[in-house]
This record gives sequence, C-alpha cells and structure tokens, in this order.
Amino acid sequence: MSRGRNKTPAERALEAICTMAGVPFKEFEELLEKSQGNKATERAFPESSYEMVRDSYFKNSSVSKAQWKELYEHISNPKTNFGK
Repeated sequence: MSRGRNKTPAERALEAICTMAGVPFKEFEELLEKSQGNKATERAFPESSYEMVRDSYFKNSSVSKAQWKELYEHISNPKTNFGK
C-alpha cells in the first residue's frame, strides 16, 4: 500500500506551528485544506501524526506557547505590524 506523497515544507511548517500553538486538530485540518487550494494535490494528515509532532518535537524550544500562538494567529489571519 502506497503512503502517498510526502508533506511539503509548507505543510510541515503549518503542522508544527499549529501543534506548538495548541490548535485543535480539526482547526488545523480546516486551515490545511484552505492552504492546499488545488484538490488534486490535497493530502490528508492523520491525527496521530499531528499528535506525534505535538508530543515529540521542539521539547527544548525557547519559543513559548504564547509566541507560537501569535505566529499561528498571524498566518491564519495576517495583520500589519506583526511582531512589533
């Protein structure tokens, strides 16, 4: 059985930002679907993968959950003067 195509760098970045910001999986899926645009290239992400990123990556990150959340809010709804 084929596992399909690999995640793009943008999909991986979105997954990492969302997990570290504490975004629920369903909300991540909705944002991912919007970002993929072309249905021909759409890729489903299993919730177990999302949980693995949340539970295994960035354990020693100096970026706080609040900072991840701010980044997530900006990518999901861009604002001027981000980070000031």
